[in-house]
Amino acid sequence: MIPKKSLKSNSFDLYIYKFLDINIKKYYDMNMKFSIYILFIFIFMLIFSGCGKNNGYSESSTEFSVVPSSLTFKIGDSAELSVKSTVTNAANISWKTSDSSIIAIKSSSVGAKINIMAVNYGTATITASMDNKTAVCNIIVGDTGINYVLIYNTSPDAGVSGATGILPQNSYSSNSKSTLPRNAKSTVLKNGRTAYEIEPSSFLSDPTSEQMQSISFGLHKTGSRSVSMQDIGTSKIFSTRDYATVSAACAYRGTYCDVYIEDKYYSGFSSFDKGGNIGRKFDNSIRDFMVRNFGDYLSNGSKDTNEKIVILLEDIKDSYGSGSTSYVAGFFDSYDLYDLSGRNINNLAMIHIDITPLMGTGDNYAMYDESTSYRILVHEFQHLINFTDSVLSRHAVNHIWWNEMFSMAAEYMYDNRYNRIFDFNNDDKSIIRNGAVLTYTSYSINDNAIGANYGLPFLFGQYIRTQTKGLAGGGDSIFKTIISSGYNDYRAVTDALNKVGYTGATSFSELNKNFRIALVLKEYGGIYGFKGEYDFNNVYMPLYESSSSVTLKGSAGIVMQTEPFILNTTNNNITYFNFTHFSLY
Repeated sequence: MIPKKSLKSNSFDLYIYKFLDINIKKYYDMNMKFSIYILFIFIFMLIFSGCGKNNGYSESSTEFSVVPSSLTFKIGDSAELSVKSTVTNAANISWKTSDSSIIAIKSSSVGAKINIMAVNYGTATITASMDNKTAVCNIIVGDTGINYVLIYNTSPDAGVSGATGILPQNSYSSNSKSTLPRNAKSTVLKNGRTAYEIEPSSFLSDPTSEQMQSISFGLHKTGSRSVSMQDIGTSKIFSTRDYATVSAACAYRGTYCDVYIEDKYYSGFSSFDKGGNIGRKFDNSIRDFMVRNFGDYLSNGSKDTNEKIVILLEDIKDSYGSGSTSYVAGFFDSYDLYDLSGRNINNLAMIHIDITPLMGTGDNYAMYDESTSYRILVHEFQHLINFTDSVLSRHAVNHIWWNEMFSMAAEYMYDNRYNRIFDFNNDDKSIIRNGAVLTYTSYSINDNAIGANYGLPFLFGQYIRTQTKGLAGGGDSIFKTIISSGYNDYRAVTDALNKVGYTGATSFSELNKNFRIALVLKEYGGIYGFKGEYDFNNVYMPLYESSSSVTLKGSAGIVMQTEPFILNTTNNNITYFNFTHFSLY
């Protein structure tokens, strides 16, 4: 502003003064605003043009990454990895593999780029590091993807059948008629044997509802009876298979069981206290384990866990040694409890266990191994518990398939050295290959095949056990949850899964589908596997070999190795699911 004192006060001068004063003010204000604007621009550029940099690269994580960030390899494949960033000293980047036995670094491990090679099946991570920055490339090494299709009957009722229609040709090689185990490098099949156990189906046939009510009434009516107290060494006559009789002497009297040994074996066995060993194993271990995991049992006419059962060790009459390698290792007979025909004289809760060939053969009783009976005892004791639940709670026998599923689960839970994977993989009579029924109500539905009647439901039980691990009432407890259901068929399973909060399947049909896919994929997580439990990596799913139409009963299914296709069938119960197996190792 021009000082007023330098101006004259006449009107003209005053006009000039005002004019100059106003315009100078405008000019001064405009320059101040412009200067401030320029200052802000300079500060902005200063901040965003490099002040945020540190050691040559940006703080943004997107500017330090491995390219590519993931790879899928076959053995022998190689690739070059590099780092994407604004690094100015990239030569100092170091590289590391999480598992050199799977992914090997074939060049210098320091620098902007490296070369890698897949040397074995598995998963590995390559990490690039520099100062406080890291980036990774995740790598899977597997075989080439193999396409499969599952064709199955969605009905849970084994009595509902449907034809598939004409099927495509298989694409498997002539020496590979089953899916691969999860770990082809260390396949160990347990329970390999030349002699194998069978269970007499006649003892698990379904009585009618009226018979169940009569049996239940008879058991309650005679509930006051007790196991007769025999002196050690004193014999008693028992009914055994096909209403034959056997004389056996008391070898052990315990808290929860009495053990009797067939007379001709009594002296030899007693010399080594083999009957006592079995009785103590039941009293001190098996009984509590079974009640805890599967429920209470029927002893002397009531659902009472404080009374005894009889364990009868005998040479069960079967076809073993007469041109057959099969034998009956043990059985539970509901008619031992209350036989409407009056031909069974036992009137006891009891379990029959085979002596030979289960424990040994010949006259050297020191070499007989009574510990081979423990899993059979567990298996048959579960049948007694299962019968208790069905006859007293619902007057209806639980379906055979899940009764067997429970007994085999009991074997495996008690001692996981024993499983039925061998039976499944062996697939005697090719019933699994050609469409085994899961929800069978008679062994004859699956042609009395060991693999189908034992291996398949065993694996289904382990599938739902592993799938429900971590859920209250699931995991090892899922069988007790199922047996407490108000149903005696497949609905007991879906009811139990709903109770524990399982969300992997919304129906039994979907559960069966997921299970059969799991037999092929054996994924470590998710619904198509056994949650990474090692034993189940060794499952082989037999493949259907023909392109001819096949009739599948309810809950049955087949797996084919073929390119994805659309199934043409007029049966609403028959459907299919295409999927790809990418074996990791």
